[in-house]
Amino acid sequence: MILEEEKRSKIEIAGEMASQYKRLQESLQTKITSLTNTSNQLQSDIEARNAVYDKLKAQKNEIAEDKKNTINALKNNMTKMSDAFLDMLKDTLAKIKARIDSASTEFEKTNEGSLKKKLEEFTIAKS
Repeated sequence: MILEEEKRSKIEIAGEMASQYKRLQESLQTKITSLTNTSNQLQSDIEARNAVYDKLKAQKNEIAEDKKNTINALKNNMTKMSDAFLDMLKDTLAKIKARIDSASTEFEKTNEGSLKKKLEEFTIAKS
């Protein structure tokens, strides 16, 4: 009887240990599944964020390139306008110089004799 009780006790203990082992195994499997799902979800989130980041980076680069092209176009336009203004100034100064030369020549022609006469009178009057 003692032997049978001991045998039954051992069988009960072994059964209880087996059920504890199964529960622990199921618990660990549940944890593994949960962590795997979390890991997969986080990996998906990372991939989605990387895709958004890459898209934003491409848009930023495109905008920067557009701005750079606009700046270069405006610089070229300013250079052309500056050159055109320089040419206009040169033309205007040449025309003014020509008018001054013409007026000076005409003045000298019309007043050449009278100026010499006035200079001589002034020199004589001073002496």
